[in-house]
Amino acid sequence: MVRRCLGVPRQSPTRIDHISDQEREEQEAFLSLAQVICDKLNGADLDGAIQIAFHNENNAGSVERRREIFVYKLKTIIDDNRHATADSLRIVKLCGQIAESVMRCEQYVEIFRNKGFKSSLSEASKTMSELESCMLFVGTDFGLNKTVRPLFSEIEETWSEM
Repeated sequence: MVRRCLGVPRQSPTRIDHISDQEREEQEAFLSLAQVICDKLNGADLDGAIQIAFHNENNAGSVERRREIFVYKLKTIIDDNRHATADSLRIVKLCGQIAESVMRCEQYVEIFRNKGFKSSLSEASKTMSELESCMLFVGTDFGLNKTVRPLFSEIEETWSEM
């Protein structure tokens, strides 16, 4: 129905098309949990949590390398979910909110800049802007999945300030 509202053609198959709805729901749930945790922790605790989480990653020897891996993975999630679907919209917004929280740790600001995070978020926003507008128009902001809040424009505005 949303595709009809937007006149959006079915997109060509990509890696995200191979992810089941269940896997996408789980990814969204984990990102939602991560966003709440990131929002509650102060800068030092948040950086410590990221360091612990990525301690055993391949080639993650240094503290700086673990930070880069975290930013890269967050950016990859955005790039993989650059589709005009409600699920992808929620996932990308959660990634933007997580990044906002992590940016309180000044050690991450330069990494986000160097990894092209802002451009990935901006491209995702362009892809999904019509979907977001349509969802606002038809009033689909209900239930547990509050897709349309906060607006992409609010997240992008925060990123344009960096």
